[in-house]
Amino acid sequence: MTKRAEAAVVERDGEKRAALYEALERDHQKNSPFVIMFQQIEVAAHRKSVDGFILGPSFGYQPLRRIVKH
Repeated sequence: MTKRAEAAVVERDGEKRAALYEALERDHQKNSPFVIMFQQIEVAAHRKSVDGFILGPSFGYQPLRRIVKH
């Protein structure tokens, strides 16, 4: 899988690169010893005058330094 990931990184064609990554993800899900039991889902809304608000990848990470209000 490492060699396939390295090949996907340097692939210039966007559609082909996406297909390579999707195939890697499918194979990883079939063969990996990982089980995802809990996945937190958060929804956020903000006004049009606010830019840079990104809901972090985990509930404990909210990068506030990028937020700008116009």
